[in-house]
Amino acid sequence: MVGIALYSQGRFPEAEKVLTEVLDLERQVLGPENRNTLVTATNLAYVLMKEGKLPESEKLYREALEIQRRTIGSDAPETLTTMSYLGMIANAGGHYAEAEKLQREALDTQQRVLGPQHSDTLTSMMFLARTIAKEGRYAEAEKLDREALQRSERAFGSEAELTLYAANELAKVLEHEGQYSEAEKMERQTLDVQRRVLGPGNPQTTGTAESLAMTLSREGRYPDAEKLFQEEIQVAGKTGALAAAWYNFACGAAVAGRRDEALDHLGQAIGLGYNHADAIAADEDLKSLHGDPRFDALVAKARQVATAATQ
Repeated sequence: MVGIALYSQGRFPEAEKVLTEVLDLERQVLGPENRNTLVTATNLAYVLMKEGKLPESEKLYREALEIQRRTIGSDAPETLTTMSYLGMIANAGGHYAEAEKLQREALDTQQRVLGPQHSDTLTSMMFLARTIAKEGRYAEAEKLDREALQRSERAFGSEAELTLYAANELAKVLEHEGQYSEAEKMERQTLDVQRRVLGPGNPQTTGTAESLAMTLSREGRYPDAEKLFQEEIQVAGKTGALAAAWYNFACGAAVAGRRDEALDHLGQAIGLGYNHADAIAADEDLKSLHGDPRFDALVAKARQVATAATQ
C-alpha cells in the first residue's frame, strides 16, 4: 500500500493524505467494521501519532479497538496491537495507569497467543517499559528493555530494525538513570547502523538521533546536541515530520536551561500541528517552562487546535 510505504519513509503528511482518502473510500465500499477498513484506520492513527496529532490518533484507535473487540475478539493480533498503541497515546498524555493496564493486558495475551519472541510481543514489551520509566520505575523498565533486546537479537539478528529500536529504548532508560556515558555509547552505535541499514530519513534513525541529542543535552553538552537537533530538522524538512522534530528540539533546549529557545521551538511544533496539550503539560522535559505565561499560552493554543481538529 502506498500509505504504508510513505510512512515507512517518514513522509507522514503524504501518508496521512493517502490513508485518509483510502479510509473514506473503504468505509463507504467495505463498511466501517470490515477488517481491511480497520487496518487502514489504525495505520492512519499511527501516522497521526507520529505527527503529534494525538487527540485525532486516540479517537481512531479507540473506535477501532471497540469494533475489533466486538467483531474479531480480544485475542486477535490486530486487537492486541491497537491496545498496545492506545497505551502509548495514554502514556503521552500522562495517563500512566491506563497506559500500563492496556499494555500489560496486550503483552500478557501476546506472549500466550503469539509467543515470547514475536515482533508484536517485543514491541509491546518495550512500550510497557516506556510507560514504567515514565512512572519513575527505571530499574524495572531497564530489565524489560534488556530482555526485549536479547530476545530480538536471538530472533532477528543484531542489525534488524526491531533490535535497533530495542537498543535505543534501552539507551533512553539508561539516560534517565543518569548513566549518560553508556547511553551515549549505545545510541551512537545504534545510530551508525541505522544510518547504514535503514537510511538517515527512516523514522527509527531519526528517533535515535534525537535520543542522542537529548542525552547530550542532559550531559551539559548543548552545543553538540543543538547541532544534532538542527541536522534532524533538516532531515524532517524533507520527510514532513517537522512538528515532532521541533518538539524534541524544544525538550532538549528546556533540559539545557535555554528557556527562550525552548519556547520558540515549542511554538514552531504547535504551529506545525503538534497539538496534544495534555502531553505537553505533562512532559517532564518541559518542566522548567512551567509557570511561564508564554508556556501556558502555547498549551492553550495546542488545546484549541486539537479541539477544532476532532470536532
